[in-house]
Amino acid sequence: MKKLLTLLLLTSGLISVFAQEKIDKSANSNQEFDIVILNGRVMDPETLFDDVANVGIKDGRIATITKQQIKGKETINAKGHVVSPGFIDTHYHTTDLFGAKLGVADGITTAMDLEHGATRIGEWYDNMAKRGAQVNYGSCMIMVGARMLVHDSEVEYNEPLDLTNLLGYINKTAKDGTQGWSVTRSNVDQMNEIMKLLDDGLREGAIGIGVGAAYMARGLTTYEQFEAQRVASRYGRLTSVHNRFHLSSETPSEAQIGFDEVFANALILNAPLLLCHDNDYGWWEHQEKLQMARAQGHNMWGEYYPFTAGQTGISADYLRPEIWEDNYGYKYEETIYDPILDKYLTKDEFLDFSKKEPGRSVVVFFPARKDWLPYWTKVPGMTVASDAFPSFDKDGKVWPWDTDVTKFA
Repeated sequence: MKKLLTLLLLTSGLISVFAQEKIDKSANSNQEFDIVILNGRVMDPETLFDDVANVGIKDGRIATITKQQIKGKETINAKGHVVSPGFIDTHYHTTDLFGAKLGVADGITTAMDLEHGATRIGEWYDNMAKRGAQVNYGSCMIMVGARMLVHDSEVEYNEPLDLTNLLGYINKTAKDGTQGWSVTRSNVDQMNEIMKLLDDGLREGAIGIGVGAAYMARGLTTYEQFEAQRVASRYGRLTSVHNRFHLSSETPSEAQIGFDEVFANALILNAPLLLCHDNDYGWWEHQEKLQMARAQGHNMWGEYYPFTAGQTGISADYLRPEIWEDNYGYKYEETIYDPILDKYLTKDEFLDFSKKEPGRSVVVFFPARKDWLPYWTKVPGMTVASDAFPSFDKDGKVWPWDTDVTKFA
């Protein structure tokens, strides 16, 4: 298997300027570069350049891409490797140091959590800057978190929430018997409070608003969804949505209806939209509509994962028996894998964990994706994302930075 050699150009940040370069067939063979990368398969998605070539770097920037022989103070032999710009992942939940290290190993140099994101955005960015990171990073303002602050106010939130700690707080919200953030409909005052939190996050630098509608399908009204998109639109920023009917193939709640809800909102607001992990039933209709919208000048797109499984919290609304078994026809013991126990869960085990530990993380397998996946690589404008999840040890703690990456290859 060919490995990826990601080119990281370090100046004030991670800079890649492949898009500015064309193949230079007349490079000066006497010129000495700071770094040369030789004999690699050089790939640039923007210009569609794809050939074995040599790359010369001078003063921290790409100076040439050429078939000619070149020399430098430092030489990297990239034979058998791919040389490309660093990948941008718009769906990267793991904001911990080890998670960033894993991303770099996969060629990712920009990792953003646009599906969910974080609360207390200003403080979140400050914490990231103080701690340091190997990748560029960014975050949406997480609507699940905003609803937790309003509907589960009995819990003490003394830090920004993101996916590295959110599941633990979800466990706390269930102790009174009700996960308010998931199942409680907001009244006018509560909705205004939630919208203010979202607006504050945008003012503090959130890239957009992340709406995990599928996790709060029973509590999130269509008007609250619309208002969230309107808040983001006032700043010209995106709303990223996990469709409230994601996976459903049953009318009148099929996945396309959930997509049409946020699609119509984005059209009338003339606002950017990202449809998260469009890997499942209805993807063909979603992508056709998104292509038509882009042709009219709208900034809307969808993403897919290049694999047939995903990780999520065990209390995800769509995993309830009346949906997972009755609607989708799946069996828990064939599709719900617990990485801590290293086994698939029975229905009774699933229901027990859902009640006692609703923030528990599980890996969910989706059989239909195996046949669909080859199509996604050919759909124009459908981007690749990873849904990278924080890596927890058996005690639920995030792995430290110095953990051996090869153990997770």
